Amino acid sequence: MNHGSPDTYPGAIVQSFNTYVRNGQSREALGEAVNGAAPPTTEGPVSAVNEGVVARIQDLGMPTLLTDAECRVLATNRQAAALLHTTALPGAYLNTLAPTKEAAGELLSLWKERCSKGVGWSHECKLLGQVGAYIDLHLVVIPVYTSSSDGQVWLVVAQDLTETMFHARELEVYALDLSRLYQKNRQDLHRLEEAEHSREQFFSLVSHELKTPLTSLKAALEMLSTPEVVPPQAQDAWRLADTMKRSTARLERLMNDLLDVATAQSGGLELSIGAVDMCDVIRSVVNEMTPVAAEKGVILVGPANYRHGLVVSGDELRLQQVLLNLVSNGIKATPPKGTVHIKSGRTASQVQVMVTNPGELPESIRDSLFEPFRKSAAGGYRTGAGLGLTVVHALVKAHQGTIEAESRRKQVVFTVTLPLWGKAGES
Repeated sequence: MNHGSPDTYPGAIVQSFNTYVRNGQSREALGEAVNGAAPPTTEGPVSAVNEGVVARIQDLGMPTLLTDAECRVLATNRQAAALLHTTALPGAYLNTLAPTKEAAGELLSLWKERCSKGVGWSHECKLLGQVGAYIDLHLVVIPVYTSSSDGQVWLVVAQDLTETMFHARELEVYALDLSRLYQKNRQDLHRLEEAEHSREQFFSLVSHELKTPLTSLKAALEMLSTPEVVPPQAQDAWRLADTMKRSTARLERLMNDLLDVATAQSGGLELSIGAVDMCDVIRSVVNEMTPVAAEKGVILVGPANYRHGLVVSGDELRLQQVLLNLVSNGIKATPPKGTVHIKSGRTASQVQVMVTNPGELPESIRDSLFEPFRKSAAGGYRTGAGLGLTVVHALVKAHQGTIEAESRRKQVVFTVTLPLWGKAGES
């Protein structure tokens, strides 16, 4: 049970009582009306209270009683009669509606103590209601001063908290359930973070550990591919050496991709940011990949005109890596005599580079296209370890840019959007 100042009671009730006073129905007037009633007796019903008093407490429009300092009911209004048990009649003691004798004694003791101070107070308790069940009530007890020697009369305004308390208990249970769920989610998240950390460590470890033997293998193959070691007439040896060099280069690219993914996911990807002309990057990629495309019988077409003003904030080598990956994937996915296009454009604050190749890209796989090891035959992407697009996505994101993949008229289009130089970081 809580008790305190009546100022803590909802403002509507205090406002209603103040309105009651402003209308000329003052506490003193109410006291004078009470004086017209016979003094309360210790047993049996109290003599009829002045009808003016009952009329005035009816005007309050909320459960209201008049009591004396002994917690005895002098009068009730309709709302109070509808709320409290029928035994709460004039002459009865309000505390007898408490759940137990101990609670009744405690309420009576508190009532006498508080009323003896002659000031208003408030209290929360359980009392018997009309439905035969105990209800939670907030009582505001206000002294009504009288001019007689019969003592003070107390105006008691009651607010039913039963529903509020019920919802509060429901919220408490709900909060407890949420707390348990939160703890479980935290544990699950911790396990996921540990698994992710282990995966990143694995990527990094594998990449670093394999780089050293790969470097030695490349050096050995370079030595084998010289006339001093392998005579020119040994054609089989030359073919084997060339096959091993190609496989080693592919393995090196895989290790570099693994290292890039691990570095990007750990937040340790370092960039040398500066002003980069995307026209130069596109031209360099077209020159490097045109022979690769021609070897497969694919046509690589760059922009018709290299526009000025396509300067972005970025790392030139990393941006070349992005376009090399996209163009390489496009060439692999394009059948002979097909065409891979690189196009560029800009807005007021961004540069867009689009790499297009023939094919279809179902919407169902677009969201997972940039995740590690998610290979798909869609659009012709059938080879590789499934890391190239993950690296591209990580690099573009590190440049504060975006990359999107979509299908347009039987064409797969990858669009890279980057902030213009001086626009990076602007909202």
